[in-house]
Amino acid sequence: MLSSVLRSEIADKVNMLIIDTFVKLRDLMFIQKDVVHQLDQVKNKLTEHENQLMLIFEYLKQFEEIKQQQLEQENRKQIGYKAPGKK
Repeated sequence: MLSSVLRSEIADKVNMLIIDTFVKLRDLMFIQKDVVHQLDQVKNKLTEHENQLMLIFEYLKQFEEIKQQQLEQENRKQIGYKAPGKK
C-alpha cells in the first residue's frame, strides 16, 4: 500500500512487482484448480473401470461354475437298470 502512495521510481517498481506477484498467484490458483479437476476426472474413470472389471470377473466366475456343473453332470456315475452284457 505504501508503494502505491509514494512517488519514487523504486516505489513504482515495488508496486509493479507486487501486482505481478498477485497476478501469478491468481494464475497458479487457477492451474491448481484445473489439475485438481483433472485428477478428479481420472479418479472417477478409474472407479468406473474398476467396477466394470469386477462385473466382468463376476460373470467369468459364474460361467466357470456353470461349466464345472456341466462337467460334473457328464462325468457322474450312471445309476439305474443295466442290461446284461453292458457295463
